[in-house]
Amino acid sequence: MLSQLGCIALDPTLVTSHLSDRLLSAGDIARFSAHPQLARDLLAHIPRLEPVAWMIGQQLAKDGEYSGADADAINQGAKILRLAVAFDSFRNRGLSAKMLSKDSVLAVTSLVSV
Repeated sequence: MLSQLGCIALDPTLVTSHLSDRLLSAGDIARFSAHPQLARDLLAHIPRLEPVAWMIGQQLAKDGEYSGADADAINQGAKILRLAVAFDSFRNRGLSAKMLSKDSVLAVTSLVSV
């Protein structure tokens, strides 16, 4: 999945620690949080992937609106990717859909704010 492309620049132990839900230092959190922008920067120079690069760059952000051609579809794609990343995070922590409370589901969907 291209959304994780930026993780290639991260120390593998940092990625493993994040996926294992271990407590990270402020520096580690900042390094991990920068991986979407790295992926965006890598993909933005490939013809016709600029909108995909923008969606990937927004996967951890709650704000930002794409203003180019097909803006509605691209903004929706970024929201769907954000939801997929949040769901994947729950699954990596060993949670299943049956284990999620109504409040947890509302918290996850608020990340998307469709």
